[in-house]
Amino acid sequence: MRFYKKNIFGFTLIELLVVIAIIGVLASVVLASINSARVKARDARRIADLGQVATALELYYDANGQYPPDAISCDTSAGPSGDIPPACSPGSNTTPGPGDFWAAGGFRLVSPTFISIPPSDPRNIRPYFYLYDPVQTGTHFGISCPSGNACAYIMSTLLESANHPRANPGCNQHYPPHNYCIANGGARFNLP
Repeated sequence: MRFYKKNIFGFTLIELLVVIAIIGVLASVVLASINSARVKARDARRIADLGQVATALELYYDANGQYPPDAISCDTSAGPSGDIPPACSPGSNTTPGPGDFWAAGGFRLVSPTFISIPPSDPRNIRPYFYLYDPVQTGTHFGISCPSGNACAYIMSTLLESANHPRANPGCNQHYPPHNYCIANGGARFNLP
């Protein structure tokens, strides 16, 4: 069997294999670039979503003198169709209950008056979800709310790009895997 013999198209088998290998390398480079762009797009959406919710929470605060209450200490944006992430601790498989801020609780006080629909993470699977953590009683995130009303909050999510310039690993000590947080009402990052 001769590999240098020209076939009906005028190419040798070796030439064809080289061309196929080059096309394969180029395709893998293009796919890697596309995946990187998708990660950046999902992270940009997460940052925008939390920014919109923060704006809605401020409008709610202006109208009511407090942030929306929450019946449970930690809850998530995961919907019934998604893989429900843990309610609070990273190792827990607890499904958010009736007090879930996003599905059944405080967000209904915010939506549709201050924001049309509750956003959800683009992937909406563990550990990618939005977490609203208000300060209602006791001292959390370096602040105390003596009235029992929610006077501060931290919202957090996980950015896929660990080297994103806005990533702050451990910013929400109630859910340390999250690396992007928005706080208001005097709440401070990296505090229990």
